[in-house]
Amino acid sequence: MATMLILVFGDDPGVPFTVTSPTNPGFTRTWSRFSAGIDEVIDARVWTGFHFRSSDVTGAKMGRQVARFVFEHALRDTKSHKS
Repeated sequence: MATMLILVFGDDPGVPFTVTSPTNPGFTRTWSRFSAGIDEVIDARVWTGFHFRSSDVTGAKMGRQVARFVFEHALRDTKSHKS
């Protein structure tokens, strides 16, 4: 999701943004760049012991590739593609 936001708005939205946890009330995180959220999630999964860093880095790369494909193909202007 962060990569799609970066593709649409750029990495720096111009204002800090805050996310909250629906399962952990009171837990909030604030970032000034969308990519900072990606970096923090990767670190958290490694530090928690869920994944090796290489698997998270690879997963983030795949996510960027999927987002770019969707952005370039599925989000085209549909008016120019009508028969």
